[in-house]
Amino acid sequence: TRGYVMDKDTDGDFYWVIVNRFLLYMCVSVLSTLIYFIEDVMLTRDPAQRNLTMAGSILSAQLGGIMVALPMSSLSNVWGRKPVAYIACLLMMSGYCLMLANPKFCLPQACSASVFLLELACGVTGMGIATYSSVDFALALETMPKHRTSAEALGLMGVSSAFGTLIGPM
Repeated sequence: TRGYVMDKDTDGDFYWVIVNRFLLYMCVSVLSTLIYFIEDVMLTRDPAQRNLTMAGSILSAQLGGIMVALPMSSLSNVWGRKPVAYIACLLMMSGYCLMLANPKFCLPQACSASVFLLELACGVTGMGIATYSSVDFALALETMPKHRTSAEALGLMGVSSAFGTLIGPM
């Protein structure tokens, strides 16, 4: 069990990499509840429209991620890992704020605008997730503490991902 105990002082920046990874996976796992957002907040009761909106949102997130992953990983070699991680957090936060600003609370005239806003929000969130993912392991490898084996450190990364995914949708 000693391998699962982390201390800010002895693990240094690696501690914050683990915390950030936990928070990232909490953010990502919230997207698994998107179908309920479409159904309950956007009041989309028609299954075909709901599935179309869900598919468009997922596609937007994937395309947003594809567009930025490689350029951001290259930028992290120039700017450093932390500034790119901060950009990733800003993008994810912006995407979720856009999602919360969705004007559709059963206003028929707002339907196309709210679907567009949701797809835009998912695209921006996907950009943030891909941006962070592009520097995640590089950050971990650069900050890995000397007193841990590689297996322990990477195991902690996996555990933090699992707990983030578990707690996120709650």
